[in-house]
Amino acid sequence: MADRGLFTNLTFRADRWVDGAKAGYMDAFNVSEMTLTQPDPDTKTRVSYMTESYGSALGAISVPKPVEIQIKTDSLPAPYLAMALLGEPAAYTQTVAAADTAGTFTAIHDKWVALSRCELTAFAISGKTLGADYEVHLLAGLVKVLSTGTITNASTVNYTHAAPARSGQKIVAGTQSLIQLTLHGSGINADTGKRCGLLVHKANVSPSGGLSFVGTDYISMTLKGTLIKPDDQAGPYEYWEFE
Repeated sequence: MADRGLFTNLTFRADRWVDGAKAGYMDAFNVSEMTLTQPDPDTKTRVSYMTESYGSALGAISVPKPVEIQIKTDSLPAPYLAMALLGEPAAYTQTVAAADTAGTFTAIHDKWVALSRCELTAFAISGKTLGADYEVHLLAGLVKVLSTGTITNASTVNYTHAAPARSGQKIVAGTQSLIQLTLHGSGINADTGKRCGLLVHKANVSPSGGLSFVGTDYISMTLKGTLIKPDDQAGPYEYWEFE
């Protein structure tokens, strides 16, 4: 058999288990690192305390440890970002506010207060002057009542505003404690040009490290954990290459 190397280019898809069952593979994501590590086994040694063989090993066994996995990706659509945040994606909606839609907030002098909508296209407080009595941040949906103005601290302030409808997704972090994945990788061994694949049947993983929401590069997440061998599989993962 000719000598060959292994240099894989793989496209991965992840299937996140829900209530103990696979839910179906999500779209492919960009995996910059995927490492499977077989830790050194624990060695159990039976030592002789007999005079003739004192200190020698009468027997030894190696106890293997589960395979460890580390995944790094900068593909962070909501289903993948949710893993980094230990949450679940949910729908985010903002209803439309037509011109002069009424609202109220409680004034806090010289502090920003969040309104019920963001990305406002109009905002006004009747009888009050922008810049003298209050300031407003339309995109963020924030208003600040100025202590030098005529609005009383802690009072209920009536306002009118306008804003468009918005829809998207949100993730409430810290609501999940367990992430279980099946990982399917398909690609090429660049050294041989042959098609190859890697299938991780089940991995219990958790996010590791920080998410740099303010920085100079793409945000990436790292998941670390342990492979589980399902009862219906011969091992925890498999690699194949078409001859």
